[in-house]
Amino acid sequence: KENQSYMRILIISLLAVVILFFSICASIINNALTAKIRESKKEIGTLRAVGASVKEITNSYVRQLISMFSWGCGVGFISYILTHIIFNKSLEITFEIWPAIIICVLLFSMCSLNLYLKIRKEMKNSIVDNIREL
Repeated sequence: KENQSYMRILIISLLAVVILFFSICASIINNALTAKIRESKKEIGTLRAVGASVKEITNSYVRQLISMFSWGCGVGFISYILTHIIFNKSLEITFEIWPAIIICVLLFSMCSLNLYLKIRKEMKNSIVDNIREL
């Protein structure tokens, strides 16, 4: 019973750390993309004035988000695999990649939703308002 209690506390602590890192990552990504959108109000207004569709502008930001996630998840997974290879000789660590993949997909979907809402909010402004900021 004492071992079970210890394992339960350990799992809850690890889950809290994962949630903390998840929140930090989501905040960093969302703040970076929000700052890019805020900085490029003039460019968005100009692009809309010359005929760029909302879909094209949204796709541009989605590609930036995918690029950020590709680099971040790639470095994370490579680090995870290298850590497993190095420490598996001395410790019996099981290699479970599915939780990391699920967290990455969940983080990507949350950031995509936030990006969509930010772009939609910016697109509600009229073309004239965006050009006036020029």
